[in-house]
Amino acid sequence: MVDLEAVFARLSGSPIRTFDEGELLLAEGSWTGQLLFLLQGAVDVVKDGWHIARVDKPGAVFGDMAVLRNQPHSADVIAFQRSSFFIVNDAEAFLRTEPLIALYVAVVQSGRLDAANRSLIAAKKQFAGKGKESQAFVATLDEIGAALLRAA
Repeated sequence: MVDLEAVFARLSGSPIRTFDEGELLLAEGSWTGQLLFLLQGAVDVVKDGWHIARVDKPGAVFGDMAVLRNQPHSADVIAFQRSSFFIVNDAEAFLRTEPLIALYVAVVQSGRLDAANRSLIAAKKQFAGKGKESQAFVATLDEIGAALLRAA
């Protein structure tokens, strides 16, 4: 496991930015090339107008999917309350030279994948064997699970 204190020590040379409640950190469809590491506060993640999660855990990373996949941001990230972040500009180059941070981002992403898999299983258990309507729902969950495991 990667120690968060060590990660923050490596990021200590990066600028810190504070966002006020309601402020947009990352916009779905935009490109910043940045990674944001939560120091304190809480944000909401919204995709296609749907609230996905509220995140308040120090060390949470945002912008990683866009940087690693060289794609625009896939969701809006909005400050739920006043929140501070380490900001890494030119994140791709930074990750190439900072293996500890790259490993940390990988650990964070694997945790997200594990949580998604556990949620899928819980939903499947809830709906399995409950009639034809639930069969379609379970089939959709199977498709989601397969998508989570496909390579880039």
